Parts: sequence; C-alpha cells; structure tokens
Amino acid sequence: MAIAHILKPAPEGGAAQLFLLFCDAGQSWQEMTPLGEALGKAFGSAAIVVVQGPHAVGEDSCWLVPAGEMQAGETHAGVADTPMEGRALLTAWEDEALAGAIEAALPGCIGSIRNWQAQMKVLPEATALIGVGEGATMALAAAMASAGDGHPVCGRVSTVGGRFGPVPDAVSPTLVLHLVHGKADQSVHFRHSVKTAEDLVKRDADVMADIVPHEGHALSDELVGWLVDRLQSRVPRHLWQAAMRVQGAEPGGDSCG
Repeated sequence: MAIAHILKPAPEGGAAQLFLLFCDAGQSWQEMTPLGEALGKAFGSAAIVVVQGPHAVGEDSCWLVPAGEMQAGETHAGVADTPMEGRALLTAWEDEALAGAIEAALPGCIGSIRNWQAQMKVLPEATALIGVGEGATMALAAAMASAGDGHPVCGRVSTVGGRFGPVPDAVSPTLVLHLVHGKADQSVHFRHSVKTAEDLVKRDADVMADIVPHEGHALSDELVGWLVDRLQSRVPRHLWQAAMRVQGAEPGGDSCG
C-alpha cells in the first residue's frame, strides 16, 4: 500500500473536502508542504494528505516499476536509484510498458484513496487528487479506471508534469480535470499533457490544460498558484449546465471559470 502523511487533519466537525497529494518518483513528502499549506488556506474545512508510492527509491518512493520486476517495499537498482532517474523513466518507457506498470499499480492506488475517504469520512465527489510526475500519472489513471465501473473515486483531478496512459473511450461527465505542465520541464515533456488533453476533449471530458512558460518539473510557487486558483474558480461543467437548464437556457459546452 502507499505511504501517507497527514498535512491537515479533518476538522472537529468533519472535513468538507479531501485533498490527496500524490508525490513524484523520488520526491519527499515534505516537498508537498507548500501546496498543502496553500490548499489549507483556501479550503479551511478540508483534510489534506500526502501519498507516496509503495516502492522504495533510495530514501523515498515511487509508484511505477517494470511489470514483474519488483515487489512492494523493495529497492530496484535498475529502476530509480535517484529522483531524476525515476522521473526520466516516466518519459523513457514505451507506451505498452507504461500502461502495464500503471495497471499493476492501480489496485493499491485506488485502495489507498478509498481508505483515506473512509478515515476522513469524505465522499468521492468531494475528493480531489493532485499529482506530480508519476503521482500525476497515477491520479489520472485512478480516476479514469474507477469512473469506468460506475463508482468514481473522486470528483476532481489536477496534474503537474505527468505522462499518461491511454484515455478510455468514455469519460465520466462529472469528473473535472486540470492538466498543468511547465513548458521548460526537462524531465517530462509538456507534449504529454497536451496530447492527453486533446484526447480528453475528443471524448467530451470536462478538461482544462495550462502550459506555463518558463516553469520546469518542480512544484514551484507559480504552479501551486495555478492549481489553487483553478480549484477555487472553476465551476464543474455538469453543474453549470444543470443550472442553465433550471433557468430554461440552452446549456453550452464550456464550464464557467
């Protein structure tokens, strides 16, 4: 199972939202603290938890390993001895190998999400997943896989610097997606987020992509700002369309914000 660290526990009266922050390969959970603090200020009734992958990478961890080559908790010298090697692997894998690694990691990832929802007493629709690098890959994959069985694991997904597996033929209309990528990212090229956003648009998904100039792979203050601003200001398209129907207007395809 994934390794977790609580940044902000549920308030005494219960949490209104749950934010699960998915670390990159080799990224320490402490690096997510600035994002957690920004979310805590913006969403005072939220619970915030950092989640790391279950496989050891030096002193930290990762989500994805070549299929059949590593058991949870073991260090694989050929996979990622350093954070940068782990991040480079996300780009270097062939599509088929990446899809296989994601599939192998999904049950544990979704299990961790549902476990924290139960602990914090927060429903899936009030849960947001925010991932960086490999964490972005897993956050989006978990949302897509669980939506396909009729039991979506979250209401929102925000990704930073990810590379993603195949987009399913159908995407839940209630799932809100935000893909952010630094244009100067030297670890995972921004084209991966652009291509995935284009595929999602073709499936009429509620998706927005922001390619941020001069930003790299690290979760900088500017990228944190983009994430929090979109979470605060963007109205889910399905809610906007429902409101338009109540008013007797023809709902458009765009979300407000």
